Amino acid sequence: MITLIILDIRAIIRIWHVEKYWIKPLLKKAWLYVKDWRTFISFLLAWSITNGWCYVFIALGTILHIKWMKITGWSYLAFLWLPTTPEKLVTIPLGVAIKKLLFKRREKNDKHS
Repeated sequence: MITLIILDIRAIIRIWHVEKYWIKPLLKKAWLYVKDWRTFISFLLAWSITNGWCYVFIALGTILHIKWMKITGWSYLAFLWLPTTPEKLVTIPLGVAIKKLLFKRREKNDKHS
C-alpha cells in the first residue's frame, strides 16, 4: 500500500513539472474564486439543497422515530455514494448560480454631479 502511495506521489510530481505552466494559473484563478466568504455561503446553500437535507432527515428521523424520514435520508445517501452519481455536476453550477443571485456586485456609478 505504501508503495502505491509513493508511486502516486511520484506521478503527481512528474505531471506537475511537465504541466505546471497551465496548472499553476488555473489553480490561482480557482483559489481567488473559492477563498471569498460569499462563495463559501453559496456552496454551503447549494450543498444543503443537493445533499444536506438527507443528513437532516437521517438525524431527525432517528431522534423523532420517523421511519419514512430515516428511509428516505439513508436511501438518498446510498445513492450519493454510488461512483456514478453526478452530484458535483449539479452542486457546483448551483453554487455559482446562487452566488450570482445572492451576491450581485453593484456597479459603482462614477457619474456624480
